[in-house]
Amino acid sequence: MQPQIQTPSTELIWVNDRNFEEALQLIRPQASQILVLDDFLGATFLHNDGILAFERDWQALLFRAKQANGQLKCLFSTRNQQLQLW
Repeated sequence: MQPQIQTPSTELIWVNDRNFEEALQLIRPQASQILVLDDFLGATFLHNDGILAFERDWQALLFRAKQANGQLKCLFSTRNQQLQLW
């Protein structure tokens, strides 16, 4: 798949494997960005320590998105088997 953006001034950020830390580092205030967090539930999500880290990181990402005032768009993907485990 070839990602395409209609607005040339929008930056595409693609982060794999639920790497919230990388995603948070790449978000720039006042920049128009699309953040794709590929496989955001990840293989380690179901472990107890993974759930606690996920909650903390998820809250940080949502806070940053809220501060962006619509400049940051987020897209999350995961594997079907991860969703079925919920």
